[in-house]
Amino acid sequence: MNNGIALFAAWAVYAVLASAEKADSSTMRKNVEAFNADDDEIYIETVPNAKAAEFLANNAPLFECPDKQLEKVYDFRWWTFRKHLRKTEDGWVVTEFSPNVPWASKHNVISCAAGWHAREGRWLKNDVFVRDYLKFILTKDGGARKYTFAAARAALDLSLARDRVGDTEFLSVVYPALKENMRGWEKEHRADPDGLFWQTDNAEGQECSIAGAECGEKGSAAFKDYRFFSTRGLRPGFNSHMYAEYDALAKIAATLGAKEEAAEYARKAVRLNELINMRLWNDAAKFYMTRSGEPGEKMTDVRELSGYVPWLFGIAPESAKEAWKQLTDEQGFKAPFGPTTAERRHPMFRVTRKGHECQWAGASWPFLTGSTLVSLANHLRESSAPALTKMDYYALLSTYVRTHSITWGSGKTSMWIDESADPFTGEWITRAQLINWDQKGWWRSIRERGKDYNHSEFCDIVISGLVGVNPLPGSRVVIAPLVPDSWDYFKLDRLPLKGGTLTVIYDRTGQRYGNGKGFKIVFNDKIVHHSDSVVSVYIEIK
Repeated sequence: MNNGIALFAAWAVYAVLASAEKADSSTMRKNVEAFNADDDEIYIETVPNAKAAEFLANNAPLFECPDKQLEKVYDFRWWTFRKHLRKTEDGWVVTEFSPNVPWASKHNVISCAAGWHAREGRWLKNDVFVRDYLKFILTKDGGARKYTFAAARAALDLSLARDRVGDTEFLSVVYPALKENMRGWEKEHRADPDGLFWQTDNAEGQECSIAGAECGEKGSAAFKDYRFFSTRGLRPGFNSHMYAEYDALAKIAATLGAKEEAAEYARKAVRLNELINMRLWNDAAKFYMTRSGEPGEKMTDVRELSGYVPWLFGIAPESAKEAWKQLTDEQGFKAPFGPTTAERRHPMFRVTRKGHECQWAGASWPFLTGSTLVSLANHLRESSAPALTKMDYYALLSTYVRTHSITWGSGKTSMWIDESADPFTGEWITRAQLINWDQKGWWRSIRERGKDYNHSEFCDIVISGLVGVNPLPGSRVVIAPLVPDSWDYFKLDRLPLKGGTLTVIYDRTGQRYGNGKGFKIVFNDKIVHHSDSVVSVYIEIK
């Protein structure tokens, strides 16, 4: 009798997975074929379009939901991500631009978006791409400190997601380099001993921000007012990344048995957390803001989207939640193709096609849009009384989805991701500027510089945010979906996790997959949770 029940249960799990995978594999393959057919493959990397379907079939997790445009963008972003995987003599790396650009490090690597590359790439079945990439950035000519990048946090996130419980080999290999990298940040960017860190907006990837004013028009009153931010700023985004480094190093050191080092990194993390909340929180504006790195440390008067980064790493206290109201305020960051990178009410807010081709004083920037979505997901899950709702989260995600397109002169629309978008029309601004520039040299020699731009994440937002899969230390995993209550079904399948494979399925009526109603979590072909409705679940990987 018991054997019969066990056999039936095993068959039920197989049926659920088989029916789900058959539907989604077909959908992803059809989407990839459509993307290939619509693509001008200017730059060909290690995995060309001709091999894209096979590569993604072997590596990408599958996602299905009632929102077919969201589903399509999810497949599109895996399709573009594999374009940036480059096999080199130093192992695999992940590029940001498809064409080689002169400000990149070896192999066209730019560390600015490496944190997003690691979060996204950790979910590919073959995780050698991200492991090689992080090792390259840390131990070779990868420019780990050319831009804001929390390398230790990226390494820890990868290990939590992919290493089998008790496996510390990867962390043991990179830990010495991570410690050396942190010593470099302390030596080169400490504003004062045991204090905050400085960074320029350019090295934060946020050129021409209002709080940096690098690109203000010289001679204008506005430029003079903001000139002192053009060199060094005590920026909430960068300091949050440095906190994340200390916190991750403390956890890595503890995992490796380095108790004294773990305690010291933990002390520094606590101290920096305190300083961020004491000196970078503007209580009058109810927002995290930049201070000048020059004598006097005057605080800017502008709310910028990077002020949400403290939530990315669990720094912001409950009392700071009022800041989230700016996200749904049209005088704040809300826009049809937003969010904007600076609050719209500020006198220096601008969406311009003059001057520098990347200006983050108003334009919509996928880099920070993704960051804000991850931060908002954290706020919704961690706050006892969140300032926004999961429908606000879904609305922002839907806005991000809507940005992934381009309309040609013929009126035809294609899937697209680029550098900066007009938050009111969706036009890709940087692309328009570069095309129209009457300038000689390499600017014109790099055709479609921003095409398939790999400077943000999307698939991880669906996996860790919308579906809510978040690995914890040891064998624990929390799955806390933020999907709309109106959805009758969704499914995330073939997700590699802690040495196994995870599937998350919801079927309200039982008709979608034909294997019963409810919310199921399956790990390694075993149902580890089943409930009638979608709920937050902690599971132990065994």
